Amino acid sequence: MNVNVRELGNHVEFEPNTYYAAFSGELEASACAMWALALHLKDDETLSHTRRLLDHCFSAVRTWFDAVGFTDPDNTRPHNLNWEYKA
Repeated sequence: MNVNVRELGNHVEFEPNTYYAAFSGELEASACAMWALALHLKDDETLSHTRRLLDHCFSAVRTWFDAVGFTDPDNTRPHNLNWEYKA
């Protein structure tokens, strides 16, 4: 299953629930660990740690985009995950 592209073609009847469960499970599993760490990064004393965490997150997102062939944000395909960050 590719959680980056939702399949809308010929699939068994229960696939949308399976897709939703897989996507939600993956999202929650990664988000729980990230938020548990990020909640401790609240003040100026942890600013360098916050910056390092965000640098790693952006690096991972860039790697993911490269892996799925996402190069042009203005040319997204329908039913793909869309994400935008403006600094």
